[in-house]
Amino acid sequence: MSDFEFFSRSGITTQEALTMRALLLLPLIACAAPARLGRVEAHEAGDLSPGSRAREIDVLDGGLEMRWVGGYAAFRSAPRDACSHVEVARSPAVGFQASQAEKIQLCPSPDGTPGRWHAEVQATSFRNARAAVPVRDSFEYDVIVLTDGCLSVYRPGASWRIQTPGGPVGDALRAHPEMLGAAAALGLLPLAGANNIALAVVP
Repeated sequence: MSDFEFFSRSGITTQEALTMRALLLLPLIACAAPARLGRVEAHEAGDLSPGSRAREIDVLDGGLEMRWVGGYAAFRSAPRDACSHVEVARSPAVGFQASQAEKIQLCPSPDGTPGRWHAEVQATSFRNARAAVPVRDSFEYDVIVLTDGCLSVYRPGASWRIQTPGGPVGDALRAHPEMLGAAAALGLLPLAGANNIALAVVP
């Protein structure tokens, strides 16, 4: 499926897709695509029933990618500055009044607290193919890799426990805990009200 077919099915008009792709997706496309290591499915821990809400995540060498009806998210590490970068596109189908693109930079917190990350967010809304003035925001969150391989994520007012799988895919996820931590803090994982999320490798 092409990017434009994907956005069309997500409820984003062709013109909005052109604008969003130019502002948001081209920087990633211009970079060499990292190797895909596998795919995991995120769901509420203990809920494996048919039809349960879940989200598939492609695990890359130094990144993550998510696609869902109404949105897209890509995470990439930048070893040269110890930061990671996130690009998100969401349509009104997922609760926004207008299509929205977000560029987010994740860096270790300036206060030096171990496991604390600072997120700088630049969000641009699109209505009738016109981009509004970007809105800047920031927040901090904590993410710790526990001895059992789970991630403990905390953002003021909310917390999550994310169970990661074993093997190379799990190793890649735990190598960049800030990415899954940000996904939880940004509401990109399923079941926003659940605070115990499990990741399982899928074919």
